This record gives sequence, C-alpha cells and structure tokens, in this order.
Amino acid sequence: MSIFEAGLAAARVEAATGKRAAAASRLRKLETDAKGYLGVELEARLALGEVDISSGQAAQGRARLEAVEKQAREKGFMLTASLAAAARR
Repeated sequence: MSIFEAGLAAARVEAATGKRAAAASRLRKLETDAKGYLGVELEARLALGEVDISSGQAAQGRARLEAVEKQAREKGFMLTASLAAAARR
C-alpha cells in the first residue's frame, strides 16, 4: 500500500466516523501532494466530493464530482468516472 492509498483510506475512515472536516483537510493535502499522479488526484477529489455532499454542501460536492467525472473520462480513468457519476446521484 502506498502512502497515497493509506491517506485515502484514512480520510474515508474519518468521513465515515463523522470527522468530515478532518477528512476534507486530509484529502485536500493529499490532492496537493499527489500532483503528477493523476489517478490519485482524481480519487482524492472524488472522495472530497463525497465528503462535501455528506457535509451538507451538496451543490459544491456535485460540481466537484462532475468535474472529476469529466476529467477522468477525458484521461481514460473510466472506473473513477463511473464512480463520480454514481456519487452525484
């Protein structure tokens, strides 16, 4: 498991246990740290969109997820694109 995967997993646990602010902070840092690793960046933004929605910021979360879906499709990350589309619904 890479440091990026560990960070994503930790953020998802934080979000699932109600620590959404901590999860969002970790995901924003992870997105910055992962520059150059597009798959990780997309996954971090996907998770951040999900956190936004679960935190009551539905419009912001859906917009983020739409952007993730579009970029993921353009770059060939079809699973991530599908997950982003599903999370928007």
